Amino acid sequence: MDVRSQLVELLSEPRFHDGSNDDPDDEILAITENIGWDPTFVAFISILEDESLVLCWYDSIAFLFGCDCHKRDLPCERSYLTALLYDCLRLHPDLGVKGLEYDGADNLVWSIVHALKGVEYLSDYDPKSDPEVLRQVIDR
Repeated sequence: MDVRSQLVELLSEPRFHDGSNDDPDDEILAITENIGWDPTFVAFISILEDESLVLCWYDSIAFLFGCDCHKRDLPCERSYLTALLYDCLRLHPDLGVKGLEYDGADNLVWSIVHALKGVEYLSDYDPKSDPEVLRQVIDR
């Protein structure tokens, strides 16, 4: 089974959606340690590009935040990841989590983006008007 399929299967498990606060991070880390960061990251990007996998989006984004993706060499442009994250928010403001308020989802995305772009958390930077971000094409 390829890494994307492994992650989708893991993130689709009911225990991560039943309100029990189970967290898939340890199991994702085990997959990452086995195959490496780049293939795992590419799989997460693929998940975020696939709207049919919206139920996996929040956990995918939360893992990217938790693993400090901004400190890693990324197999895509930082502006592409920024555009992709905001496109996910545009399509599903709750990032696939029923009852998640927009502010919580937006805060998670902003927590990654401000670090990716090297701006302060409270800066006036607006990714939705950044020419580098706007040039990115998100194919769905």
